[in-house]
Amino acid sequence: MTALVTEIIWLLKAMEAQLKETQKLADMYREQVIELEDKLARIREEGDVGKELFKVRTVCCFFFLYIQYTTPLVHVFAMYIRKVAV
Repeated sequence: MTALVTEIIWLLKAMEAQLKETQKLADMYREQVIELEDKLARIREEGDVGKELFKVRTVCCFFFLYIQYTTPLVHVFAMYIRKVAV
């Protein structure tokens, strides 16, 4: 009977050690998942910032082109109105 109790105690200690190792690995895995989720969030935010910057640059570019090409027309139209009004 003593050998059986000793073997059970030994098995319990082995299972306890295995449980601790499993918990340690689970904690390490959890930390890795959190780090990767943070990294993914940063990458997505950088992508969103890049998209917003592209939108702003595009709008500014179109506005510049609009001003560049419509301003001479406005001046010509104003000159025409002045001539017609006189």
